[in-house]
This record gives sequence, structure tokens and C-alpha cells, in this order.
Amino acid sequence: MRYTGFMPQFLGYFRDWLETFELRDGTRLQLRPIRPSDKALLQTGMRKLSKDSLRQRFLGARSSLSVDELRYLTEVDRENHWAICAVLENAPTVGVATARFIRLAEGGDEAEIAITVIDEYQRRGIGKRLFRHLVAAATERGIRRFRVIAAHDNVAMRKLAASLTDIHSQTSELGVMTLIASPARARAPLTSSV
Repeated sequence: MRYTGFMPQFLGYFRDWLETFELRDGTRLQLRPIRPSDKALLQTGMRKLSKDSLRQRFLGARSSLSVDELRYLTEVDRENHWAICAVLENAPTVGVATARFIRLAEGGDEAEIAITVIDEYQRRGIGKRLFRHLVAAATERGIRRFRVIAAHDNVAMRKLAASLTDIHSQTSELGVMTLIASPARARAPLTSSV
């Protein structure tokens, strides 16, 4: 990937934040905050996930989101619930990934983080870039600890979290993995290649 935006520590993650970057194959993506108008983008993205991706991310098989879930996932306050999406630059209504953190207690310093990348774009560095931005935005908002909940066999998420954070604990129970981590190593600036 080639980085063509400002470094996050100088930018701040506000309503108008936007980053454009290029994958190794030349595909150009934009990262931007989730908007209330992105409900169809999320619903379409759900249909592009394989059954295994749905199970690993949502801990069960599902192919759509309810109206209430779509409202919750797109109408965020950007302080306790912050979310971004990756869309194709030349087709901004085509989403390829989302990432979010949700503060566990109002005013608290711990948040759950989640990243979803549609199958066609997995293992191309998008999740890593999204994770870095989540950590930077969360840190700006006073978050100091992260909780990651995923299927116990979601090796990609476990490796991603381990590469960008300090993991303090990892548990696995009934097929669900829970990681507790801090952003100590994740504060490194984004580099031009992933």
C-alpha cells in the first residue's frame, strides 16, 4: 500500500476525515467515517461475506442486519462509538471493510473493537490499516485498553492484534476468543507499505 494522507497523530479523526491509499494491485481505497446514510453499504457488505467470515466475525451464521442494528452501526456519536469504512475510490458506494470501537462504559477507558473486511479484500493489509486508525482514534478519546471478541479460530484477528498491540490476556471459552490489549506498540505511524 502507498500512503497518500496525513499521519493520524497530526490529523485528528473528525467528521470530515478522509484518507486515500492504494493497494499493491493499484486498487485505490478511501477510508472515511461511517455515516447514517451508509446503511445500504453495510447491508450489501454482509451479503459479500462468506459463511466462515460471518462465523468468525459475528460468532454465528447471519446474512443480514436488522433495521435497529443498521441504525446502531451507522448512527454513531464519534466519541463512545466511532466507526470508519473503506470504500472504492472510483465507486464510493462500494464498501470493502468497516472498523469500529465501542466504549464499554460511558467515560471509561476500555472499548471493544471490531473489524470486518469482505472476503475478496482480505489479506491485503486493509485490516491492519483500519486497526491502526482505530487505536489512534480511540487513544485520542482516552481509550487505553481494547477488548477483541472473535471466534477462537480467527487466527488472522489474533495475529493482527498481536502485531499492533500489547496483549495482556487471552481467553477462549465455548468457541469464543477474548483478547485484552493496550495500544503501546500500535502508536507507530503508518508506513508506506503494509
